[in-house]
Amino acid sequence: MKPLQRYFVSEENIKDDFITITEDYHHIVNVMRFKKGDEIVVTINSKSFKAEIIEIGKSYVLVKKKCVLNEEENDFDITLAQSLIRSEKFEFILQKATELGVKRIIPLRMERNVVKIDAQSERKKIERWKKILKEASEQTQRNTIPEIFLISEIEKIDLSEYNLRLVAYEKEKTINIKQVLQKSKKDDKIIIVIGPEGGITEAELEKLKNLNFIPVSLGNNILRSETAAIFAVSVIIYELFNK
Repeated sequence: MKPLQRYFVSEENIKDDFITITEDYHHIVNVMRFKKGDEIVVTINSKSFKAEIIEIGKSYVLVKKKCVLNEEENDFDITLAQSLIRSEKFEFILQKATELGVKRIIPLRMERNVVKIDAQSERKKIERWKKILKEASEQTQRNTIPEIFLISEIEKIDLSEYNLRLVAYEKEKTINIKQVLQKSKKDDKIIIVIGPEGGITEAELEKLKNLNFIPVSLGNNILRSETAAIFAVSVIIYELFNK
């Protein structure tokens, strides 16, 4: 049976057993063409309900909760610190990292960034990225949406909670990512840094090493930034899943 369509809703939209949906009105009515009596899944603060559409207004959809859904996500704590790259590629990473189960995404300013985002544009970018993460979470049936941080520099990231810190580095020839992950634990809090197309500079690598990041190889081939991000996260998920 095909999974029910999922929508994330804010807590203020709930009254008793009734939930008012406005943000996804267009998708529900015009894209999915749902009718009165159809069922959807509504997720609020990581808690999901099966709900029935009982009314479709001019700008809202009213649903009634039917039952709580017992859902489990992989409880892996992975943060992707991704260097800024061209918009369409960065957004592709957001989608795929969400599908794979990343918990947080930190956009990074790095020396070889081709893309420069000023403070004025950042707010609009963050709002767009949040929307992409929400839609990807709904599509992949997650009950949480990854957190997206403001654009940051390496040295400004709060690393206090991470006990495994990795950086993908194309010049690393001794240690590969699998070797490090084989020694990790399932409940490790992991952060991985992925650099831009031009690679991570020697100065940036030294900063990362001083912050206890382990440079790891992703293989013999030189990968595009978006390929490296998806590959690295996939390997991390695979290794943790099999512990």
